[in-house]
Amino acid sequence: MRRLSVATLLVGMFTFQPVEAQTASDASCATKDASAGAFCAVTCANGQKPSCPAGNPPRCSCIGSPDFTRNFVLRRGAVPPAARPPASVQETDVAAQFNSKLAQLRDYHLRTDCGQVETGQECRYQNVPCESFAPPPDGGRARPSADCGYMTCSPVYETRCTKVMGKLTVGGPLQIEREPKVQTKEPNWNGFPEEYIGMRIKYRNCGPQGQSREYTHAERTKVGSKVVKTKVIKLGMELYTEVSYEYAKTVGAKTSVKFSGAIETSKQEEKSNEEEQTFTAKDVINIAPMHLTTWQHEFIELRVNVPFEGDVQVDAPVATNQEGISLASQVIPSAADRTFQIAGYVANGALFEGSTDLQAVPLTEEQCREPAPSQPEAYAYRRR
Repeated sequence: MRRLSVATLLVGMFTFQPVEAQTASDASCATKDASAGAFCAVTCANGQKPSCPAGNPPRCSCIGSPDFTRNFVLRRGAVPPAARPPASVQETDVAAQFNSKLAQLRDYHLRTDCGQVETGQECRYQNVPCESFAPPPDGGRARPSADCGYMTCSPVYETRCTKVMGKLTVGGPLQIEREPKVQTKEPNWNGFPEEYIGMRIKYRNCGPQGQSREYTHAERTKVGSKVVKTKVIKLGMELYTEVSYEYAKTVGAKTSVKFSGAIETSKQEEKSNEEEQTFTAKDVINIAPMHLTTWQHEFIELRVNVPFEGDVQVDAPVATNQEGISLASQVIPSAADRTFQIAGYVANGALFEGSTDLQAVPLTEEQCREPAPSQPEAYAYRRR
């Protein structure tokens, strides 16, 4: 009897709800070719139908698409460590964008610079006592001078002011006019990148007795959800927005995704709540005598990306000026010119039980004389 060990997962803020298993009669079938001695059996993934028509050799297969009924759910909890941002993140520096827009406007009266300017000189004659005699031109004796003195001069200043014209610039922390509005887009249900992770084991029994072996297929993969941002805005502050959605669709199989959580719009880093989880499938195989038996098991890895996009309306204080302008919105009145975009996607991932195939073909005496491997041949593979 095949056994599947896939525990209900609780990873940080995420919980996955297990699928309802099909009954054995709905999911399995087997057939054999009495004349050739070959036989096959198959157990299909949830939602698929087994097909085992008679033939030579017999062929067992699964028909239809798997039914991915597991929900991807985000619950509040501790914030996990931030991962490195993807290389394609587009960051908008909002303050720089405002300065660029303001630079395209006319010059404004920013300030008035005043200073002292020399406009001339003021001179005064200063009298002082004098007892010296100046020699007369004719060589006679001159009379004592009645007074002596000297001229003193000093600069004359006046205050003159000049208007300083220039461009307005951002002069303080940005202001959020309208909180972020985020919308999600329904995923492309026909474009899920399903990947099949398989294990194939061949066992050759050339003995006269049947044998029984238990084989295990274990895969360790990341499951959970992570927020990948492709457009962020640099605000100089933390700004969060809520992203919430629940989509369900039937495209050959019912698939549903659900998410709700806070996303910081001003940082590039991914927010990941993925965790590596080991999924294990076990099977007990009855190996008929003189038969080559091939056992094959597959898990189905599903990745569903849900895009989101939104915008934030921002205003900015303007540096001091003489025209009474305090906010950028006074000279950039259009809200569209003050609105900045955010975008990204929520990547949801999970692993589901796939199909199990058993094929057996008879061996001849000649084939059994060939050297046998010491261990069963095992192959791991991935396919889309």
